[in-house]
Amino acid sequence: MAFFLTRPCVQAQFQQRVGSFPVLSRQCVTMCYFHAHTEQASQLCVTRRTLCAQQEMEESLERWEPPCIPKLYEDEFVIAISKPGTLLVHDNKGASMEEKQRNAFAKNLVETQYTQGRRVNPVNRLDRAASGVMLFAKSSAAARAAQSSLSHPSCVKEYVVLARGCTPDFFVCDEPVKDENGISRSALTECEKVLDLPEARCSLLKVVIKTGRWHQIRKHLNHRAYHVVGDVKHGKGGTNRFFRENYKMQSGRIFLHAAHLSLLYPFPLVNLESESFQHTNKGLDNYEASLKSDLSVTSLSSSFPRELKKSIENVVTRTPTALWDADPNSGCQVLTIRATLPEDLQQVLYALPENLSKECLLSHGLIF
Repeated sequence: MAFFLTRPCVQAQFQQRVGSFPVLSRQCVTMCYFHAHTEQASQLCVTRRTLCAQQEMEESLERWEPPCIPKLYEDEFVIAISKPGTLLVHDNKGASMEEKQRNAFAKNLVETQYTQGRRVNPVNRLDRAASGVMLFAKSSAAARAAQSSLSHPSCVKEYVVLARGCTPDFFVCDEPVKDENGISRSALTECEKVLDLPEARCSLLKVVIKTGRWHQIRKHLNHRAYHVVGDVKHGKGGTNRFFRENYKMQSGRIFLHAAHLSLLYPFPLVNLESESFQHTNKGLDNYEASLKSDLSVTSLSSSFPRELKKSIENVVTRTPTALWDADPNSGCQVLTIRATLPEDLQQVLYALPENLSKECLLSHGLIF
């Protein structure tokens, strides 16, 4: 005790803590020293932990390599990608500090890898654990037009889902679904069985949603007791654990993949390299005017000068991931964007007792 009392730092703390008390007992002095020493030690431990955490984060940032995001389609107005699973679309309250430091979000990666830093806006949304087609607009006007096209009745959003249990060949879910604020909204989900997997006690479904509610597919299948494999919030923990231990299902992943997105193309089908378009820019002027006048999606492209319109083949290149067709009702061009089933979900299907082959997935259009 005498050794510690001779240390200048401890003496100064004694004077600061008990200077107003003229008489102190030995017990009181011992307690004052104990609290001062404990406070110093705890502050030192916190400082060391903070420095170690910062050092580990800096080292992880140096080691981290951003994933390459597969591009499905791109033009002057929009860009479509295949979002990997476990990747957030943009920064939100669910993001970790490490993700914020890395800017590990689909939006930021698209801006870095494809648009040379030009800002993009997400048009549709996908959960972190899901994968598939994500559409980004290159301007706020393009985002408004694309979102109005997504709400059009002709829009088709198709998903591939691995569900627990043996489902009917076709069934419809129309129960109301609560949104983020707890308000019930009407919802419609159509499910068609693609593969019956009795040994694994699950079914592979193609799901088409007519409305875009929060967690719509997961909630509807949960209501029918056909839980989505990997769904932590609305699924079955035992099923998820069994698939992780036996069938190569990754932690933090859900077997929910946005495979197809078909929408009326709401932008002008013009040759962007034409001399008249570059000099007059009438195309974009009329495009902005049509947005401000709140015209329907089907009339957006009709507001452009006839001499600027070109055929689809002159504007875009047909690829396996981007297909074009004509809407039978309006005659407008329909853009269909497809995303093949990612490798990690393919491995889950290959690991099932049914011994599915690559040819089987090809025949059902799940991969291409």
